[in-house]
Amino acid sequence: MLTRLSAFLLLCLLLSPIQGWAQQLRFCIVSYNVENFFDCTDNPQRADDEYLPHGLRHWTPRRYRHKLNEVAKTLLALGHDGEAPALVGLCEVENDTVIHALTRQSPLRNVGYRYVITSSDDVRGINIALLYRPDCFRLLSVHSIRANLPGQRPTRDVLHVSGTFITPSATSDTLDLFMLHLPSRMGGTHETTPYRLHVAQAVRTAIDSLSHVRRRPNLLVMGDFNETPTGPALTQALQARPLPGHRHATTSRTDLHSSATTPSASTPLYQLLSPRHPSSLPAIKGSYKYQGHWELIDHLLAGGALLQAPRSSSSSSEGPLQSVPRGHLHLLPETAQVAPLPFLLTADLNYGGQCPLRTYYGATYLGGYSDHLPLTVELIVE
Repeated sequence: MLTRLSAFLLLCLLLSPIQGWAQQLRFCIVSYNVENFFDCTDNPQRADDEYLPHGLRHWTPRRYRHKLNEVAKTLLALGHDGEAPALVGLCEVENDTVIHALTRQSPLRNVGYRYVITSSDDVRGINIALLYRPDCFRLLSVHSIRANLPGQRPTRDVLHVSGTFITPSATSDTLDLFMLHLPSRMGGTHETTPYRLHVAQAVRTAIDSLSHVRRRPNLLVMGDFNETPTGPALTQALQARPLPGHRHATTSRTDLHSSATTPSASTPLYQLLSPRHPSSLPAIKGSYKYQGHWELIDHLLAGGALLQAPRSSSSSSEGPLQSVPRGHLHLLPETAQVAPLPFLLTADLNYGGQCPLRTYYGATYLGGYSDHLPLTVELIVE
């Protein structure tokens, strides 16, 4: 028979892993191109005429309100354990009016999101926004990176946000998040590659500069890259590599450990989706479907200390990357995915299978969500 002391010690031993896990807080991060999310008001300085009530697409207040509710419904469905996502990056939003309506006049109003948004020179008025929950994320700084090519039409700014996650016991390390929407492939993939390379190089320069300021930055780069995982903007300009373990990866687990613990003038970035099937839905092979072919053109990249293993991670044959202090941010690469929400899909009548349920197909109104599928990833604060 166990003595009382022995029984107490056994109970402590059994509960210790549970207690260790309870010290971790989990947060969901979303990246979503919401397909031409315009308001219904004319901006004389921008080419937004087709998204007006009497424009080509007959973008009426009723359709606008419907889209507000549909995007809100999607974001709420992407949360973790009943909690709305902590951070939401949105591509293809027109202006502050749209984001204010989304966060204050849709079902998201109960979440209490705050937001920041770029003010790009883009001809159509397209911008990038980040929603954040002030109860779990403290905004420290906001910067826009403008990388217009001389002699070319202006493109979207890149949004760089720095902030910390709020926990009951500690404030986390700083997260540096870059939200981008690289120039489109309209006019030809090869012909438009230099434009994407130019903007991606500006982001890489900003990341390298940041590496001189923070000893081990926690980096997350996400958005619509308009390129597949092997495209030059990703592999050349941003120097993004597949995660270790991918059959095409040249990076070892040791290299990943080194990148997380050793300051570098060029912090490596790793593609979280390219090493594996991007979605748990069998029919989905990417985030966007073009002429019957699924493509992964929306991406999640991570680097720096964000890829260190949490202290309470169980040991594997390769061992955890590193034991980390309290308040440390750690991204969970295995949670990165093209979000498997069946209601975002519809039958592809032209090419077979399924495709995203878009708002418009050409000038025909479909009443759907977007021509892209959202990406999600989770991180923990320990």
